[in-house]
Amino acid sequence: MMKRALPLVLALGLFTPALSFAEPSKEDVSAAKGLAKEGRDLRDKGDLPGALQKFKAAYALAPTPLTGLDLAQVQEKIGLIADAREVYAEIAAMPAKAGENPKYAKVREEAQGKVTALTPRIPRLKISLRPGTGSAPVVALDGKDVPSAVLGVERRVNPGEHVVTATRDGKEIFRQKVTLQEGQLFDVDIDVSAPAPAAPTSTVSVPTDAGTSAVAPKAATPSRTPAVVSLVAGGAFVVGGVVAFVLSRGAAG
Repeated sequence: MMKRALPLVLALGLFTPALSFAEPSKEDVSAAKGLAKEGRDLRDKGDLPGALQKFKAAYALAPTPLTGLDLAQVQEKIGLIADAREVYAEIAAMPAKAGENPKYAKVREEAQGKVTALTPRIPRLKISLRPGTGSAPVVALDGKDVPSAVLGVERRVNPGEHVVTATRDGKEIFRQKVTLQEGQLFDVDIDVSAPAPAAPTSTVSVPTDAGTSAVAPKAATPSRTPAVVSLVAGGAFVVGGVVAFVLSRGAAG
């Protein structure tokens, strides 16, 4: 049971077990030291985003308490407190090794204190999916797929704006933006039930020049104008004939 539950616990970040880091090579350690130095220089100049990238690379090459501390401190200053807490937790869980840097023990202690201090400040987001018809959609948070096992469960996220989406058959059917403050709990309820098909209609939409649509006009009623004109013309012909007959009789007399 515990083995099956462990991936879910890790995905939620509920706790961080003792991690087993592979021993970095001498080349990786050397490269990490160089990256960490570049990161500190950028940090001292106020370029925190640039320092963040250097510290991420250094920690990936040589995950030690010191490289982790550099990374977590910048993440915390930028406001990525959920990310910072995760790194602090990893540092605190790093086992002590014989002959390690004497500073590591103090850094682990500091990191554990940071985990305790940051935890209540971190926003939590719960994404729930209502059962509906059709295939289950793919839910994503900030562009990353959310495992179905963690739907309906609170997750720690960084403060700020987040985007929740749901797609089915490659088509986005749900999108919601949320902005979270420190310590806030927010629920996103996704309802993707298939809507009932629209009733058939005989109304025809016709595009207009303005790009809108208009209802097709009714069939025009036959015009009476030609009949009237014909009648008038016929009357004129009769009158003209009578006048001509009278004149001819007068001339003969």
